[in-house]
Amino acid sequence: MPVVNSNKTDAHGLVPDASMCPEVTVVIPTFNRRDMLLKTLHLLDRQDWRNFDVVVIDDGSADGSAAAVEALAPSLSYPITLIRQANSGPATARNRGIAAARGRVTLLIGDDTLPAPDLVRRHAEHHAAHLGAAEAALGYTRWCETNQVVTPYMRWVGENGIQFDYAHLLAGGAADWHHFYTSNLSLKTDCLSANPFCEDFPAAAVEDIELGYRLHQEQGLRISFLPDAVVDHVHPMTFRQGCRRQETVGVCWRIFDRQRQHEDFKEQLLQGGWHLRLRKHAGVRKALAWLGEQSLALRCPNSFAERVLLLHFRIGYVNSVAAEADGEPRA
Repeated sequence: MPVVNSNKTDAHGLVPDASMCPEVTVVIPTFNRRDMLLKTLHLLDRQDWRNFDVVVIDDGSADGSAAAVEALAPSLSYPITLIRQANSGPATARNRGIAAARGRVTLLIGDDTLPAPDLVRRHAEHHAAHLGAAEAALGYTRWCETNQVVTPYMRWVGENGIQFDYAHLLAGGAADWHHFYTSNLSLKTDCLSANPFCEDFPAAAVEDIELGYRLHQEQGLRISFLPDAVVDHVHPMTFRQGCRRQETVGVCWRIFDRQRQHEDFKEQLLQGGWHLRLRKHAGVRKALAWLGEQSLALRCPNSFAERVLLLHFRIGYVNSVAAEADGEPRA
């Protein structure tokens, strides 16, 4: 079971025989999550459908992830390719993984999303029945109940639109580009190769939604939700960590708005508000985040915690605006 280590951007040496190409390539970017990555790779070895290979892109990990993959590879029943790169973010990592994909279908998962035994098969069956170039399948990313304590806050953000919006989908709602979640998502490899992820985003936030929007606008993207195609997400998160993430999401959402020339939200946020007053007062923001976390112990969700998260998102957004040529936003 070969491991190919390459710092090149092409797929040289990755396709020994086109007639032996798998149907699905599973692409996994990873950064400093060695133990969870190894669990993910072990669970892929237990899939009930075998016509797939795996590409792991080590995004500059410092925890021995690459060496661990190399050591594990000979014991795996599927072909695995390892690509190393300097830390460049998940968009760049996914693009390199897609460039190395040999399957007709690419399945994108995370290094902390543990696949159910039938995950790859369910995605493959969907694409066998939906041959359109812009057909996508979104699986269900749920919180893992055995490797972490799942808090009420985590359930809230995972189901009700702050991070994921699965409650809407599980209730029968339609999926659209807002649900382009790369923790459990498959598309035709040719479509992804022709429409790469934008690498302008500084963190793992909104870069997937941006591609979903672009594919919707330009390719007529259609997303089908597969509730039985499950991965279990292992990523403990506190409310205070969520506040910091919302600032990052705000920064990245501004990049998204700028690319699609959408200025309404920018103009709205620059008209005034607490986010403009507090953006330079880190101590006050930390205090609000602490109060929000305490409030969730009494009731989750609640309107105060929602407002604190929104405040951090808006601060991130206007901080991104401040870095642009328009200059500092007015308080």
